[in-house]
Amino acid sequence: HAGDLMYDGLVAEWAIRQASLTAVNAPVKIYVPGNHDYYPFHYEGLAASQLRKEAGVIIARPHKPVITLPNHMKMLCVPYVSNLPGWAYNVSDEWLADWLTQATSGHTIDVVVSHAPPKNVLDAIEPLAATTRKQNHVGSRALRWWWDALDTKPLVWICGHIHESYGHEVKDGTHFYNVAQCDEHYEQVNEPVLITL
Repeated sequence: HAGDLMYDGLVAEWAIRQASLTAVNAPVKIYVPGNHDYYPFHYEGLAASQLRKEAGVIIARPHKPVITLPNHMKMLCVPYVSNLPGWAYNVSDEWLADWLTQATSGHTIDVVVSHAPPKNVLDAIEPLAATTRKQNHVGSRALRWWWDALDTKPLVWICGHIHESYGHEVKDGTHFYNVAQCDEHYEQVNEPVLITL
C-alpha cells in the first residue's frame, strides 16, 4: 500500500483501516504510510505492532526503510512528502535528499514504494488556471535528484499521492506506477494494480 490508507488520520478511523488490510489475502503485505496517515506517524511503534499482529502487515518504518522481499529483491519504502506543512511525514527536500543517501548506502534498490512520486513522473495535477495548457508538476524534487543520480536504476517504482496521475510510464528502464485509487474528489474509481516482479 503506497500511502493514504486513512482519510482524516484520527485514532477512531484506525480500526476500520486495519480491518481492510486484514481482509487482503497476500503472502506478504507492506504498508508505506502517506501524508493523511497521522495515526502511524504519531504512534509508529503501536501501529507497527497492531498491523503485524492483527493484519500480518509490515509497516515501513523510517529508521529501517529497506526491506528484503521473499525473492531477495531490495525494496526502499519512503513515506515522506515535501512542501505540505502540517501534514504527516512532511519534510524539506534537502532533508529528504540526505535521508535517501543514508538509507540506501550499501544497497542496490530493485523496487521503490514511495507515497510521493518523483518530480515530473506521474505527478501532474490540473492546471492552476483554465487559460494555461501547462500541467502543474508537484512531485518530490529530492526523490527525482536521488533517482537521477543512481547508476543502477530500480526496476519498479510504485507511488500514489497525486490522484490525477494514476497510471504507468517507463523512464530510463524504471517502470513507474501511480496506484492512487481515488480521484481528485476522493472517489474510489481506479482499479488496483497488479505488478509481477
